[in-house]
Amino acid sequence: KTVTRLLEEYRFSEAGGATYDFFWSIFCDWYLELSKGEKKNPIVLARVLKTMLRLLHPFMPFVTETIWSNLGEQKMLIGESWPEFDKSLVDEKVEKEMETVLGIVSEIRALRVDLNINAGVKLKTIIYGGAKINIIAENSEAIKRLVNLANIKISQKGPAIKSSLRIYLHGIEIY
Repeated sequence: KTVTRLLEEYRFSEAGGATYDFFWSIFCDWYLELSKGEKKNPIVLARVLKTMLRLLHPFMPFVTETIWSNLGEQKMLIGESWPEFDKSLVDEKVEKEMETVLGIVSEIRALRVDLNINAGVKLKTIIYGGAKINIIAENSEAIKRLVNLANIKISQKGPAIKSSLRIYLHGIEIY
């Protein structure tokens, strides 16, 4: 939706930047990583990738045509229609839930970097999820995999753990 609007306003540099940011920051950093889990759906992944190729095509036509043909498509990408925003595919509840999950992962990763803890070191984590305990529990395997945790204990609330570092994130305590 944003890229289409920017292109219609002839703001090509911003449209390219928005496409690039979405492709790397959302699609590659998060969506592909989450797709590697047990709940992967190759049909959805292919649809998202093809939509991304359509969005990237004005900015890198030769690369996107090559990838498009490698996906087995018979027609050229340039002949495909521009992707249209479909509001029915937007689920604000799921988006908020994913913001919680990605926030937890980002905070733990940032702490690793701040403390110079190698990404290969498996951590033990306790999360007091408060009102978001169900969201965290449902996504615990993804969190565990994305942060490389040895184990993750989740409960609604619990005592402060004085011998551990604490991250506080919107009512969630992470130790």
